[in-house]
Formats: sequence, structure tokens, C-alpha cells
Amino acid sequence: MQIKLKDGSFRRISLATELIRYTDDFVVITRSKNLLGKYVSPAIHGFLKERGLRLSPEKTKQYRLDQPKAQLEFLGYTFKYNAK
Repeated sequence: MQIKLKDGSFRRISLATELIRYTDDFVVITRSKNLLGKYVSPAIHGFLKERGLRLSPEKTKQYRLDQPKAQLEFLGYTFKYNAK
């Protein structure tokens, strides 16, 4: 992705973001909460809005998988952080 800096120049940054989807469910994995809030979430909301859709606040979760007891359940699989 290319972003415009305050001095008017541009800089390429790697979002290091993965999108995993299956029908109407999806998971976004990114390296930082800042990238998620500043670039990824607005892009998702814009994409859905153009199609008359929106994210369900009840089903939308943001968390770090390295938090104690944090786990992601998707398509019948449970993903947990393992430091090993």
C-alpha cells in the first residue's frame, strides 16, 4: 500500500494482512491494531457499504491472539496462540 506523508511525498508500507473468507464469513489477520483501524477497517466498511451491507457489531471482534484465553473459532476450527 502507498500512503501520502505530511510533506507530500509517498511511502510504500506492507500491510502484512491476510483475509480468510468463506461465503459470508471472514477473518482479517494483521500485524498491528493501528493498521487495522486506519486502513483495513475503513476499506472493509467501504466495500460492504457499496453493496448495501454492514458488519454486525454483535459478531465483529477485535483481539490479539497472544492474549490469555483468546481464541478464534472459524468454520469449526479453533485457533489459539502458542508461544512454542
